[in-house]
Amino acid sequence: EIENGLDYIFDKAQENGGWLGPTVPDECPSPWASFRFCTAITMYIDAFGIGGGSDDDKRRERADRAVLAMFQHASALVLYLKANPLRPGSWEHSRWVEILESYSYLMSTPHWNETDQGQRDVVINLLKLVKNQGFDWPTWLESSEEEPFVNATDIRGWFPNNTQDADDIGDNKWQDEGIDRQKTHGVNLGQALSVYPLLFRLDSTNGNWLERGRSAMDRIMDLHGQASGVFTADENLAGLEPNRGTETCAVVELMNALSNSFSASGDVGYLDHLERVAYNALPAAFLNG
Repeated sequence: EIENGLDYIFDKAQENGGWLGPTVPDECPSPWASFRFCTAITMYIDAFGIGGGSDDDKRRERADRAVLAMFQHASALVLYLKANPLRPGSWEHSRWVEILESYSYLMSTPHWNETDQGQRDVVINLLKLVKNQGFDWPTWLESSEEEPFVNATDIRGWFPNNTQDADDIGDNKWQDEGIDRQKTHGVNLGQALSVYPLLFRLDSTNGNWLERGRSAMDRIMDLHGQASGVFTADENLAGLEPNRGTETCAVVELMNALSNSFSASGDVGYLDHLERVAYNALPAAFLNG
C-alpha cells in the first residue's frame, strides 16, 4: 500500500509541476505537508536506492523516481516560496529544518553528482531560501536577557533560562513580545539543534557552525536537561524540574540531532549522549505504562 501510494503521489506531482503532496492552497493551507513528505521519501531512497542495495528492481526504480521527484519539487518549492514566504508563527516557519535535512541527504547520495549543475543550483538556492525565510533558531538559542533575540521584524525576547519563563512562553504569555510557544516547543527545538551540523555540511569551511552547535547543545541541557539525557518538553521547555517530562517526538528529534552533530563533527561526545538518550529516555517514552 505504501508503494502504491508513492506511485500515486509521484504521478500527481507530474500533473502539478513537480509539487509533492497536497497542493497549496487548494488542498492544504501550507507547504509543511511537502516538507514532511520529503523527509519520508529520503528514508525510502536510503532503504531501497543505491545506498540501500535492494535486490528488488521495482523498488530501486521507485527510489530513483523518488530522487527525480525531489529535484523537481525543489524547483516548484522555490517558485512557491518566492511568491509566498514562510509565515512567521507557522509550523513550516519553525520546521524549515526538515527541508534542509531532506535535501542535505540528497546531496550525500551518488545521484547528486550524476545530476546536472542547473538542478543542483536549484537545490542550493532552495536551502538558502528556507534558511533566510525560516525562524532564526541559532540566534534564538544563543539569546539572553542581556542580549535579547531580535530579528528583522523587531521581535524581542530571549531563550528561557528558568522554569517560570519557560512556562510563561509555553502559555503564550510572552506573545505580546513576539515570542510564542513555537519557540520553546520540544520537537521544534530538537530539530533546531540539527541546523548547525546541516549548515556546516553546506559550508564545511565554516567551522563556526560546529562550535555554535556544541554551545547550543550544552546550553539547552544546562538550562533544561534531565538525567535521562533529554531536555524537558512536556510539550514545551520546562526548566530543570525533575517531575517534568519529555514527549516521544522530542526525544527522537534530539537523537537525530545528536546523530547529525556527530556525523558532521566526529565528536564522540555526541555518541555518548545519544546512547544515554537511547537507553533511558526513549524506552521511558514508549514503555511508560
